Amino acid sequence: MTHIIDNSTVESVLNNYSWATPPQTWALASGTRTLTNANSHLQVFTGTTAGQIVQFSDARTYPVGWRYFLINTDTATIDTRNGAGTTLIQIQPRGLVEFFLTDNSTLAGVWKMSVHSASNLQGIAPAICGYGGQANTGRYLEFVSGNASDTGPFVVIGGSYLVAISCSANASTTGAVSVYKTTDLATPIATLTITTASSGYIIFTSPAALTAGDLLAVKISSGSFNKPFVTIYFGY
Repeated sequence: MTHIIDNSTVESVLNNYSWATPPQTWALASGTRTLTNANSHLQVFTGTTAGQIVQFSDARTYPVGWRYFLINTDTATIDTRNGAGTTLIQIQPRGLVEFFLTDNSTLAGVWKMSVHSASNLQGIAPAICGYGGQANTGRYLEFVSGNASDTGPFVVIGGSYLVAISCSANASTTGAVSVYKTTDLATPIATLTITTASSGYIIFTSPAALTAGDLLAVKISSGSFNKPFVTIYFGY
């Protein structure tokens, strides 16, 4: 009968379309957890086990506008996938991603994402170094042309964190580039390894803490890079 709304109808609407959604909490596990339209919009994952995959169901089983909020509270990465099994995003430790379904006409659908982080960093600043020739193992890259970074290092001007490294070079590049404090040029504080391409990057889930006055050098720690340029990123 039309125009009659009972308690179960109201509760269903609140549970599925309001912001007051009770969470479902899962322990991270090595395997696939499939979410359906019967699951809560708010999904919380805890624990340290690697290999967790979260896959959404066939997008045609959801209404357009369906939302999931996935919160990763611990130290392992979560691989999220659409109904076709294609990776949407890797949720980093202590990250939150909101998924919003904008097209439900196919198995995969179209999911838009908003990414949030628990980081207390207020900004990111880059520093660039490189070498204009063949940089073999042991070669220090240059922040200033002609000055190897072990003798012409980068000066950290305030308390910060080393949060990421990216590298580009000509083809046939394999090896590793590392960042060191000049007080210990034998032990890197961060390393980026490139194995199958001439460029790459790494974002650190546990950034290296730096203090004002630290001097940093960048070296090819293994392999051979042709005309490499490396950017190191600091969070403040």
